[in-house]
Amino acid sequence: MGKAFIGLLCAVCLSACQKDPAIGPVSSDPSLSDTIQGRRLLIGCEGNFQYNNASITAYGLETGEVVQRVYEIENDASIGDILQSIYRKGDSLFVVMNNSGLIRILADSSLKQIGMIEGLSSPRHVHFIGSNLMLVSDLFSQLISVVDLKSLQIIRTVPVGQWAEMFGVAGGKVIIAGMGDSVLLRLNEQHSSIDSIISLEMAPERIISSKDSLLIAGNTEYGSKLAWLTPKMEVVYTELSFTINGLAIQGNYVYILGKSRVFVYNLQLVLIGGWRHDASTPYALFANEDGVFISDVKDYISKGEVLYFGHDQELIDRIECGYIPQSMISL
Repeated sequence: MGKAFIGLLCAVCLSACQKDPAIGPVSSDPSLSDTIQGRRLLIGCEGNFQYNNASITAYGLETGEVVQRVYEIENDASIGDILQSIYRKGDSLFVVMNNSGLIRILADSSLKQIGMIEGLSSPRHVHFIGSNLMLVSDLFSQLISVVDLKSLQIIRTVPVGQWAEMFGVAGGKVIIAGMGDSVLLRLNEQHSSIDSIISLEMAPERIISSKDSLLIAGNTEYGSKLAWLTPKMEVVYTELSFTINGLAIQGNYVYILGKSRVFVYNLQLVLIGGWRHDASTPYALFANEDGVFISDVKDYISKGEVLYFGHDQELIDRIECGYIPQSMISL
């Protein structure tokens, strides 16, 4: 399922180096864990619908070591059906399980489960509000759930009027991708309703928050478009001639995954370079200070792999993983 110009911008929020306070009881003794220690990449593998074969692969960024199905190793149980996305807050990981209708909370040091949020239908993405609240989107739903992170309970829902997906921030405001009408929805200060709607020239298939702006990408009938949503809620577009399969920001660069190439843009969305990759079915893109990672889902029924390129564009490693690798995060 799954599937403006501005000054200097921060790296994508999932790779932010500052950590918030921990959520829930966190394992403090990593020696008790079989999970790779040190700096590592976690690859969330979606799995096949209704096969209950989602998984997480751990890759040691310093050692090249690979451990498959690390959740099962640490918890002696299956993680569930369709791993949609992984988010980090403090010392906790929030693993969104779409078809299982829940979010698992794991200690990031060991990947042992320390909590769970249930009562969701088909959760897709989350966004944290301060230290106590979390927003959750649901596939095809017209509601956003608001979760209390202390009780791990849904305390209310916010009607948004259409299918909503990813979250971002621009101008200090929470922005939600409205897929049905190709719009951005701006949440009000009380996080209880939508206070404005911003029309787009494409569906916001991917959005990434920067320091105070939002990068948006979407495919159209004639190609694709990138756009910055500025702090003043202005939208500035750049047209592309290829289909976008993935998007990432690292430092002063925007990386875009095409069918056979990675395209590199500067923050003004001017093309400055790129390189070829040999992924047969490129599906997702992630970038951090180590390099650029491309998920290849092969034929969707075989196990996939992640291609690891350095920032010098040289292939460093091919990481074998589970079925349909799509969500990546570095710790």
